Amino acid sequence: MSSLELTYRSSLLLICWLALLYLYLLASKREKSFLNILTPFVLVFSIRNYFLEGWRLFRTEPWGSDTSFTMVVLTSTIQAAALIIGFMVIRKDLSLRFFQIKKASKSYWLESLIFLALAIFAFLPIYREFGLLVILDPRAVYIQTRTGWGLSYFLSSFFVYFSLLFTLFSITPKKTNIALVICFYSILLFALGSKGKILGAWMMVFFWYLKTFQPRFSAKISLVVLAASLPLAAIFISTFTTGESNNQGGTLTKIDYASLYSDYNKNEALVLDDNFDIEFGRIFFEDYVVSKIPRTLYPEKPKDFGQFSLAKKYYPDWFYGDTGSPSFGKASYFVDFGYLAILIIPLVSFLSGCVLSLLWNNSKVTKDPYNFSLFLLSNGVAFLAAGAGSFTIETLIIITILFYMRYHYISKPKLAALRTSTPA
Repeated sequence: MSSLELTYRSSLLLICWLALLYLYLLASKREKSFLNILTPFVLVFSIRNYFLEGWRLFRTEPWGSDTSFTMVVLTSTIQAAALIIGFMVIRKDLSLRFFQIKKASKSYWLESLIFLALAIFAFLPIYREFGLLVILDPRAVYIQTRTGWGLSYFLSSFFVYFSLLFTLFSITPKKTNIALVICFYSILLFALGSKGKILGAWMMVFFWYLKTFQPRFSAKISLVVLAASLPLAAIFISTFTTGESNNQGGTLTKIDYASLYSDYNKNEALVLDDNFDIEFGRIFFEDYVVSKIPRTLYPEKPKDFGQFSLAKKYYPDWFYGDTGSPSFGKASYFVDFGYLAILIIPLVSFLSGCVLSLLWNNSKVTKDPYNFSLFLLSNGVAFLAAGAGSFTIETLIIITILFYMRYHYISKPKLAALRTSTPA
């Protein structure tokens, strides 16, 4: 990569990051706290799309043409900016409440223990197959069970998340209790071999903390908190493998491996630089419909459905080797809808920000896990996550069933429309 090209790309990353940071500061001023519900999103987004991409510019080979690189960075930034703007345009006195409860329960230990037992039961087949290796090297087991063990992994993490949710609404909100909950569920999720699940649990606790205490963090205190969290980031990065060589003859560092978590930008550029055929929504349909059919019910289910068809085309060795398939980010929008995706992506993100704001306003004045779980779903905490698609609707149905089981004898639930928030 020439010095001019390197300067252009690094400058673009810096300008886009500063623009996003400016919007975040505006949202923080509105929330009267520099640590708020947008913090995890902006932090993770910045690390993945700006810091790690900047790192890759200087450590690995360049990816994509300048045109595709520019389009990927700009559309990603506009997508994030649209979500923040959508969050800010909703008045604080407006909320969207699905579950109306006259008097919330103060303890949900029964639900928590039931889901914990279900999680252990769902994971038993994997434990029987691999024994103590599940504890000693869960990541190795996770890699060996990418195919054929989906129900055990997805259901066990799904049940663990629900157990954590009900635990948070049962404990006395003290620092010691919070720390014990974080440690217990982090260890439990560590056995599942997926770092993303642990991060999702930490986000859940963080959002619950903001809801319960509604603290206001100044800029100075926020920087101190972020600095204090650096050891956690160091521990997380230390779990990555090292020792392989990169294309320039050097040895890959742990940060190099962490940068692979942003490879969907490179893969998106790979698709944009190719002469792809518009699929008119096929990938979207297969991701959100076909992906939800278990192979036990559909033995002939193809492996190259949805985004996996992109992996088959661009990474055939990975696909046929069954070693996992990389993410293609927003490339599916472009393949499905052509360059109309440039309008669709920010529109969807803006509406998502509006819904997020409405559900957060409601969550702050309600005291039950059911309304809070809807906010979690809107803010990227996936209770049930598979390799493709989204299970938001299915999770919402399960939450509704749990709500009726708990409260239909106490008060008749009502579906509330958009309204002015009042304490439950």
